[in-house]
Amino acid sequence: MSAVKLASRYAKSLLDFAVEKGKLEEVYNSQMYLLKVIKASKDFDVLLASPLISADRKLKALKAVVGGNVDELTMLFLQLLIKKSREVYLKEISASFVLQYDVNQHITKVKITSAAPLDKKEIDNLLNTLKQQAKLETIQLSTEVDESLVGGFVLQYGDKQYDASIAKSLWLAKKGLEDNAYLKKLR
Repeated sequence: MSAVKLASRYAKSLLDFAVEKGKLEEVYNSQMYLLKVIKASKDFDVLLASPLISADRKLKALKAVVGGNVDELTMLFLQLLIKKSREVYLKEISASFVLQYDVNQHITKVKITSAAPLDKKEIDNLLNTLKQQAKLETIQLSTEVDESLVGGFVLQYGDKQYDASIAKSLWLAKKGLEDNAYLKKLR
């Protein structure tokens, strides 16, 4: 079974169980914490992946590192992963859980990259228009400034992208001039 499929199945099981037990938010916060720990500590990731370290030692290390910062349900889930020798996939499982949580809660991650910082009113107008046109319920926004865009913005959500940057307009104009048959004859 591929790592993606395995991670998705384990994450789905955890999500369903968390919903059933009324602990969805706690488990979500724990998964976000685990992702931060894994990202911050390469050693922790290596420890989980090492076949040389026994399951008991991995469990003790895991409790020492994250014990007080994850909920009881997540700790039981981590014990299950170690028992089934699936701890090597913890990062993928946690990431898959977060994605499935977003779908379950109807949260759409939106990223706006602009040439200069946008003010709150501009962002609100963009997000309201996006909510209406794409029929989105909840938006989780991240913004970035990229001066190479010259002006305008690029809006991304899901697998969609709307590029309203000056750089893109200039590129399209240049491409249109290069492809113009009349101008090619003049050269």
